[in-house]
Amino acid sequence: MEKHKADTGLVCDDMSCATHNINEKLAEAFSLDKDPLGKIMYFGDPMCSWCWGIANHLEKIKEHYKYKLNFELVLGGLRPGGGEKWDNNMKEMLRGHWKHVNEYSGQEFNYELLNRDFFNYDTEPPSRAVRIVRDLAAEKEFQFFKEVQRAFYVSNSDLNDIESYKSICKKTDIPYDDLKNAFESDLYKELVKKDFQKSSEYSIRGFPSVVIQIGDDNQLIARGYTSFDNMKVLIDRILSAVKK
Repeated sequence: MEKHKADTGLVCDDMSCATHNINEKLAEAFSLDKDPLGKIMYFGDPMCSWCWGIANHLEKIKEHYKYKLNFELVLGGLRPGGGEKWDNNMKEMLRGHWKHVNEYSGQEFNYELLNRDFFNYDTEPPSRAVRIVRDLAAEKEFQFFKEVQRAFYVSNSDLNDIESYKSICKKTDIPYDDLKNAFESDLYKELVKKDFQKSSEYSIRGFPSVVIQIGDDNQLIARGYTSFDNMKVLIDRILSAVKK
């Protein structure tokens, strides 16, 4: 199940903390860490509402530490296969989650989906699409992931339908035909399962979860929704200890 609050606290008052606005080439030239010290591992699902809520904060984290830490997206597998009864209980549960996320994060939601007579809340196909993009253009994977989230929560696209990815591919400059050709392949159905398995191997019990890995040491910095500020405090503390 999705978690509603992070161990590190809920959102702080200032949701728009920005990194220093300096020339990127200068930042790279004067960075003290030429080789990454480790990596940030983000365990999330394209159809997890709290993952949509934390998306902009994670984008800031990814950008802020790009010269110090690699960033790895691990697809968690929230509801692979779907199959849950699409009734009023399910719809009201989702409506409650989405309103809660909107209140804390400010992220936009479109509730028209909840008026449909039938919908299979299967999170495996969009995860599979993201896994394909990892091989097509790894540097665009997280951007694609975010646009898939937006397509679902804002446009209410049916992500089980390959046609829904046309506009996403256009926006992210991903070759749609390549995605389409791989979408139903047994290969990527198996590869995305490996991401789900990795999530289990790291004992991830809810999404979003964020782990910082330094060597063989893994430390959880977020379990559930949290802010850029909260994550930054914990990451800086860990990096400071590493440098001593």
